[in-house]
Amino acid sequence: MENTVDDLHLHVPLFDKIAQAAQPRWPGFTPLLTKNGGGVYLLLIGSLLGIQLWQSYIGAVVTYKNLPRATFGRLQAKLVPVYTILSSTLASALLGRWIIHRSHALDFGTLCSVVRALDWQHLVQAVQSIHVDAFQTLLLAKIGLSHFVNLVLVAPATTDAMYARHRLEAAEKKNYDDPTASEEMRKVNKKFSILHGISSVVDLCALTCTVLHALFVGYIGTNNL
Repeated sequence: MENTVDDLHLHVPLFDKIAQAAQPRWPGFTPLLTKNGGGVYLLLIGSLLGIQLWQSYIGAVVTYKNLPRATFGRLQAKLVPVYTILSSTLASALLGRWIIHRSHALDFGTLCSVVRALDWQHLVQAVQSIHVDAFQTLLLAKIGLSHFVNLVLVAPATTDAMYARHRLEAAEKKNYDDPTASEEMRKVNKKFSILHGISSVVDLCALTCTVLHALFVGYIGTNNL
């Protein structure tokens, strides 16, 4: 019977030693936690993306379909602040680590000078001069700012409008979409719809920025993070 390459390999001990040396070994928990910046970065960005997807497109949808509307609204009023605090904190941690470990993270080219001089004619060229790492800095800042704005401005205003609508429904004994509802109810409905729409757009922008950044990190690797 003719020997194959694998058969010959088994009879050469040197090959076995080389193969064993090339295999990765478990480094232990201490190096994983203290000398593994890339792994920490992946955990941060994975947590952020998971929270965003779950809250906006999975958890909210499932609870909306399975809970009474008023109960769903009260639940979201409790969940959204936690969601925005966690998301803005994770985005801030990513931004800080990115700026520290990427040498061109603040290389905005001529953009700053153009904006200071209000030289809008050269804005396009200034944007094109931004280093790709600095563009990622802007994405991370946009994520954190979006969630912070939702936390302190949009979400509280939306919640107030929702509770105002609940009170009117109880007082008028009519649903918010009843054609015979009062003029005040229609005003509250309009206000709630606008605020909820703004909140959704802000969340979508933050999610888009997170996905773009995650794809970029996957492209460049995590060795310098």
